[in-house]
Amino acid sequence: MGQVAVPAAFWRGGTSRAVLFKQDDLARFDTRQRDRIVLAALGSPDPGGRQVDGLGGGISSLSKVCILDSTGDEVTFTFGQVDVLQPVVDWTGTCGNMSAAVGPFAIEAGWIPPRAPLTEVPVLATNVQKRYIAQVPTPDGELSLDGDYAIDGVPGTAARIGLKWLDPSGTQGRGPLPTGQPCQRVDGLDVSIVDVANPFVFLRASDVGLTGSETPLEIESDPEVMARLESIRAAAAHLIGLAGLQAIPKVAILAPAANGVDIVARAVSMQRIHRTFPATGAMCLAAAVVLPGTIAHEIAKSSDVVERTVRIGHPAGVIEIGVELERRSGEWVVCSASTSRTARKIMDGQVYVPSGYLADHAWFDR
Repeated sequence: MGQVAVPAAFWRGGTSRAVLFKQDDLARFDTRQRDRIVLAALGSPDPGGRQVDGLGGGISSLSKVCILDSTGDEVTFTFGQVDVLQPVVDWTGTCGNMSAAVGPFAIEAGWIPPRAPLTEVPVLATNVQKRYIAQVPTPDGELSLDGDYAIDGVPGTAARIGLKWLDPSGTQGRGPLPTGQPCQRVDGLDVSIVDVANPFVFLRASDVGLTGSETPLEIESDPEVMARLESIRAAAAHLIGLAGLQAIPKVAILAPAANGVDIVARAVSMQRIHRTFPATGAMCLAAAVVLPGTIAHEIAKSSDVVERTVRIGHPAGVIEIGVELERRSGEWVVCSASTSRTARKIMDGQVYVPSGYLADHAWFDR
């Protein structure tokens, strides 16, 4: 059997990596074939967890896909979380880290004309129907990703890309508190279910026998804790109509501030501990810190302010999120959430897909 060549690029966005496709290059394939192309590109499924037969890195933050297009007025960004172990691409959530690569990609593709010294790229994240503005450095009217800005979890420095998500709450149509409660009992523990950029379930690290300062490997080495966190996540998912999904909601444990941050957190993504912290999760947690009554608000000892910068400690360092809230008709609304990331194009060219994948004759079909 031969292989089918599909144009693609490979980018780092923030602390994640993904294979990027243009929508036009996938237009001749149906949705099932599209998912098979994605699986072949990333090397999923891989029972050994390495994605050795593709570009994936064996953990959720390195096993992603983005499909991009232009409407003329804005760029559309469709995100897929690729399961490492199973032949599954989950299109239900979005990715704040990879959103940093969308603006530079769009400028390079000629979809958005650059303006010196900074080009604002309007983006629609189609999975959650939320918009954000990517502020991409274009000195002298040309894209430049070189710079001196560093983010924890990525070696070296690059150009600073600003991301401002507009009205990011309520991706499931129920506002920032989808159950209407800032804190409630789920599976025997107090949790806060918050939906900003992506839905998250937050709980105290101490309630599952952790300090919150553990490394990802230390947490993953305790199967009872991992099973407990998944049980809580699944129960919360059922409450907000997302039962059966793996990519969302995600769950994160929280602990009191240390070393100059407002709150310490560890996130679970696809039943693995995130090596940094999801950018959408950081936006969600920052909003939770400001929202009165949530566990995050209590742990961070947050005052009742509606605009602030929240510093979140994660396994690789710190991420800062700016968040702005407003009270409308007695309900909280998150007006915006913003952060800064970096991005780099690693390669582009063609992804080669075994023809058997497209005909449902892949090895995992047998």
